[in-house]
Parts: sequence; C-alpha cells; structure tokens
Amino acid sequence: MSDDMSAADKIVKTLTDGKTAANNPRFIVVGGGMQTGQAVLQHMMVEKNFIDKSSTVIIAPGNFAGMDGFDALKHVQHPEKRPELVDAYRAIVRRVIDEAVKNGCSILLVDHAENMPFILELQKKCGGAGYETLLIGLSSEPQSYFDYANYTQAIQGRAADHPRGFRFLRDFAVSFKTYIEHFDAAVLFESAFSLKNGDPDIAIRKIADCRKAKASGAVINIHDAAAYERFIDRALLDPAATTPAEALKNIAARKPGDNRDLPSDAGRSSSLGDAFNFFAEKDFAARATAQFKKIMDKRKNGPAA
Repeated sequence: MSDDMSAADKIVKTLTDGKTAANNPRFIVVGGGMQTGQAVLQHMMVEKNFIDKSSTVIIAPGNFAGMDGFDALKHVQHPEKRPELVDAYRAIVRRVIDEAVKNGCSILLVDHAENMPFILELQKKCGGAGYETLLIGLSSEPQSYFDYANYTQAIQGRAADHPRGFRFLRDFAVSFKTYIEHFDAAVLFESAFSLKNGDPDIAIRKIADCRKAKASGAVINIHDAAAYERFIDRALLDPAATTPAEALKNIAARKPGDNRDLPSDAGRSSSLGDAFNFFAEKDFAARATAQFKKIMDKRKNGPAA
C-alpha cells in the first residue's frame, strides 16, 4: 500500500479490496449502543457463515485505528465516535459503502446506530440500489452498559465515557420505531453483562422482531413485553448521567403496555429477516456466550485493539 495514500484512503482500500459481487447484495446494520455485545454478533455471523466474507465488506470499529487523530484519543473507548473524529469516521464509512455498492458487494456495518439521519442515509442508498436491508439491534439496561464499560476500562485501560454511553442507548431507543419503518426487517435483542466469580459473562436474548408493513409503516412481534417496554423507556435516559441511577431518574412510572403502539397489519416477507431469525434460534444464547468468552480472553491476554 502506497505510503503517500491518506489514512482514510488506506482504510477504504483495506476494507474493499478483493471483494467480489454478491448474488443478492444485503445491507446489515448491527447497532444499539456502546458495550452491548455487537462484536459478539459480528464474529458469530462470520464464524457461522451467516455472511460470505468473500462478497461482504465488513465495517467495524476496529477498522478505524489508523484514522488521523485516533492515537491521541485511543485512551478512551470508541475514539472514532468522539466529537473530534466522528465526522471523519462517517465520511470514511460513506466512501466504503459507495465503493461496495458500486461493486455490488454486501455490507455489514457494525455501528452504534445512535445517529438516525446517518444510518437512514446509508439504508436509503443501499435500498435504492436493490439491497435487502436488515437492522440488528442490541441494547442493554443502563447498569449492564455501565458494568461492561467499567470492565473494559479495567482490562484494556481505555477510559469509559458514561454520558456518551447513556446517550447512545437513549438515541437508539428514540430512533427504533423510525428505523423499522425503513429497514426491510429488524431484530431486537437485549444483552446483559455480568461478572460471575470474577469471570465476565454476557446473555443475549431476542425480545422482538419486525417487518416493514404493507401500508402503515411497521409491524412488530414482541417476544418479551416487559423487556421491550424497558427498551422503549430508554428514550427517557438522561444523556448527561455518569451513573445508572442518574440515567434512570427521568423515567416515570407508567402502566405496562403504554409503548406498544405500532400498527398490526401484515408485514412483508423478508428472506434476510427469516434467515437471521433462524440463525438466532438454535442454541443462540450458548453460542453467543462462548463467542463472548473468546473475545474477552483475547482482550485480556493480547494488546488493545
């Protein structure tokens, strides 16, 4: 790779070189907030051949370590999403997706999906090019995010930015009902991080899935009503909070079911949504736990990514 290439050029080239056109190109977004287990799903999808690596451009946080200005901020978690770098990050993602669409490649974007205009811009571009689009959301309780971020800080030395973390959880919850009106299909998970006898553990379970509706926007199938209610309530999290208690202070008591206001007409079929639901069913929780432990062992025993 030429030394006179810019850092952004190198990232674009690294992510797109050698990829072949997909027979049925797909745009998949994994989002939901910081420290919710997105890397677990990314690696599971690759290892279990849910995506074809030869024809899929994978865009993940670890790809951006070479950005201009990254080194000065690498002591914090997710420097690419800091205000100083986020515009440059989005510009690179746009360039990668432009190149992928031009070549007919599928795309897997691992992004927190906290910025709705940015994600919908990319979905519109890919959908307009004939891509089937899927949103995979992973969100967590504020306490779970908080514990995971603090654990990451302890083992990697990367400082947690809790107001940013709580804000990302909030913004994904705010955006969710709009996202499912645009994506062909969506699957929503809740993740829970914990330490058991000092060992990190994660539980990921599906709480809802939905399809774009024929007429009125979106239809949702809720598997755990209480968990879905908690998720929607995250739209009220305090984005300036530094602790879970502070984050939750604005959430008032309400009757169960207040947030289940989506239309109920028939949803369109989605081969991609069906395929992912099948992928996420059999032994999914156990497979996610095993994948998470592999990632944690690598982080503890190897250099920070």
